[in-house]
Amino acid sequence: ADQMRVAANSYLGHRVTVTSDDGPPVTGDVSAIDASGDEPLLVVGDATYPLSAVLRVEPRVVTVPPPAGAGAK
Repeated sequence: ADQMRVAANSYLGHRVTVTSDDGPPVTGDVSAIDASGDEPLLVVGDATYPLSAVLRVEPRVVTVPPPAGAGAK
C-alpha cells in the first residue's frame, strides 16, 4: 500500500491519459492524490482514477517567463 502511495505521488503535476468507465480516455493534469481508501486515486479534473487506469504519462511542462524588459526597445 505504501508503494502505491509513492507511485501515485510521483504523478502529481504530470499530464496523464486515463481510461474512463463511461466513455473515451480522459487527458488532464493530476492535481491531487486521494489516499482516503485502500488504493490511492489520482484526481484529474473533477474525477478520480485508480493507478491501473493510467494509459500515458507526460512530463510536467515548466514555462519560464521572459526577463523583464525582454524584447522591448
